Amino acid sequence: MCYITMGPYVVFAPNIGVIIKEPALKLSPKKLHSLVVSAFSHMRDTDLVEACCGGCGPLAGTVGMKYEDYLRHLGIHEPPKNVKRISPKIKHGAYNAGIY
Repeated sequence: MCYITMGPYVVFAPNIGVIIKEPALKLSPKKLHSLVVSAFSHMRDTDLVEACCGGCGPLAGTVGMKYEDYLRHLGIHEPPKNVKRISPKIKHGAYNAGIY
């Protein structure tokens, strides 16, 4: 059975749903909500569904996978946490001023 783990807090797979583990009770409600929303957002990913519900596809035979590795498999690379996002208003203003 293929499943994805998000640290010691959340485990998810299309055939088992989202499981919140006891260490998650120590997280802030906002952080826990973010993890659960992220887990549910991947429930219909084709590769994961095929591995969990049919035992086929590129993830077939994978038992457990860390969330970060799963994102890499999907080609999603999260930006480093210390990088700040530029507000669209600031970016557009800088573009119009000829800075970008």
